Amino acid sequence: MDYKVFYREKNKSVQCIINYKYATGEWKQKTKQGFKTQKESKSWQEEMIEKLEKLEEQIASGNVLNEKYKGITFEKFKKVYTEHLKLYKAYNTQLNYKTTFNKFAKLNKKALEDITQLDIQIIVDGLVKKGLSRGTIMDNLKRLNTVFKAAVSPYKAIAENPLDVKAITLPKKKKTKKKIKALTKVQLDSLLEQISPENDYIITLIASTCGLRIGEILGLTWDNIDFKRKLIIVKRQWKEISKYDFGDLKSVNADREVPIPPKTVAALKQYKENLKVIPLDNRVVLDKNSKSTTSRLIKKYRKLGFNVSVHDLRHTYATMLIGNGVDFKTAAKFLGHNVQMTIKIYSHVNQDMIDAATLKLAEIF
Repeated sequence: MDYKVFYREKNKSVQCIINYKYATGEWKQKTKQGFKTQKESKSWQEEMIEKLEKLEEQIASGNVLNEKYKGITFEKFKKVYTEHLKLYKAYNTQLNYKTTFNKFAKLNKKALEDITQLDIQIIVDGLVKKGLSRGTIMDNLKRLNTVFKAAVSPYKAIAENPLDVKAITLPKKKKTKKKIKALTKVQLDSLLEQISPENDYIITLIASTCGLRIGEILGLTWDNIDFKRKLIIVKRQWKEISKYDFGDLKSVNADREVPIPPKTVAALKQYKENLKVIPLDNRVVLDKNSKSTTSRLIKKYRKLGFNVSVHDLRHTYATMLIGNGVDFKTAAKFLGHNVQMTIKIYSHVNQDMIDAATLKLAEIF
């Protein structure tokens, strides 16, 4: 392997550039910046040159590239990879990859072996100009990286991954903490008094007094409601696979039993009595699509003066539990979270907590 090493100053640091060429190829380049001195880059140089020499040996031995994929374009390879996704990944994951492929469609006509880090950076720059957040871009880059890794192995379509996610330039991460939306007890009571019809009332009631996710609510069957023990047994959810149907829960922790408050028990009994027909699948709520249900209820809540979603009602439930002295471990069990996640999300103060603390202060002092 022929190679030459160069240095240049960039952004007040030293950039190391390795130009290299295999016996059968053209000159290519590896770069890394951020070194304080040329000497500091020596270990990276040695490591990279060793990797490149090993790769040359693999190419020379014929153990890397599959002739079947020689010269394959990004567009053709993504079709191959999409067929793989259909066999092993959930429908929503497939949709996420489809979104990523659309965002990087400018690579379609390029052969995989000709795609460079710069090609990807130019597309990323365009996404930044369109206003996509750092997090969204990073999610798409990670999926793209997975595709290129698969192209290297097991498909052996290219010798090396052209994408180094860590080296992509992105906007600086904004240090902002996402604020949890939660209603106070007075606000929740007002919402429940106004919401109709009964179907929407039941969804709103279960979300706010039992803390279930929308998919878990739509996936409830009547045998999941234990009226005797006053429990909801959460075992599956209503989700989009190739179509909407019963599916696995979000995580192992999501499989749980949740206490039902007396008011909710009474409402569920009345709701069941009012049903003209119990469907064959025995579902409690018959909405077919969780996305359309969520959108419909957001619009309805806003018309009533509440800028929240069904998921925010789950936050309301969690906040009320913790604000009224329920420990984080128990709250996590009811929510289907692990304890660390519950502490991270709900270690905040809301107006009800402030009011309660103010009353306590009056008693103390």
